[in-house]
Amino acid sequence: MKANALISFSFLPGTKMKVQLIKIATLFLLLFCGFQSRAVDPPVITVRFANPEFVCTTNTYSLDVEFQSSIAGKQLYLINVRFYYPDNVLEFVSFGEYATGYAQLGSVQKSTGNANSGPGMFGFPGPSEYINGSVQKSGTPTAYLNPGTWTKLFNASFHVDDTNAFNIDSFCPSVIWDLKENPADGGFAPGSGGVTITVINGGGSAQATENVVQFNWQYDGIPGLPYGFPVSTNCINTICAYAPHTYLPVCGVDVPGLVILR
Repeated sequence: MKANALISFSFLPGTKMKVQLIKIATLFLLLFCGFQSRAVDPPVITVRFANPEFVCTTNTYSLDVEFQSSIAGKQLYLINVRFYYPDNVLEFVSFGEYATGYAQLGSVQKSTGNANSGPGMFGFPGPSEYINGSVQKSGTPTAYLNPGTWTKLFNASFHVDDTNAFNIDSFCPSVIWDLKENPADGGFAPGSGGVTITVINGGGSAQATENVVQFNWQYDGIPGLPYGFPVSTNCINTICAYAPHTYLPVCGVDVPGLVILR
């Protein structure tokens, strides 16, 4: 209908009238397209692991999962939580500590690579293990994502399998988000979309642009395998108990008898 109307205008008498109508139509289209392009620009949602914690009684290691947005006031709708870690060191247990309005969606898939998958892909020894799960809006969220502020929405817990990790000053396992150095390239495995995130949009959802901050691991900036290497940037100690302190008291002249050392 719009195209036919525009064609019919070309038969109006007077060149000046035709030119004015064409200018008005062109301006309308430019303005409309401009507003449309700004409206669909997705926010950049960045996710990271943070605040490592070790519980001695259960040998459990946990990490907060935190978010921020390039545009103020955004709310997470869904994240495909996809990451790798060294299987000889950690074993994924569960997600938990959800912010109001969020819960796990479905079951978590876990797959273990061969002995060369760790050094071949990520620069750590032994096999890598891959986690693929989802956390989604389940009620009315109260948390908003904003620029420059990290907001925790849930956590991830692991059992520490490596006995050499106990009672040491510096424990720094790599937990690697499944997203290549150029996020547009998706995940590390062929055909993988890697970490995917959507945000609440009215009564539904809209796509976001994903970004990640890697945890105790960094990209090497070199094409091909491995994609990067471990770094010790977020470390904690796992010393659960210290030997009792023994000291000798200073004894002056006293009556004969037992002296109790404490």
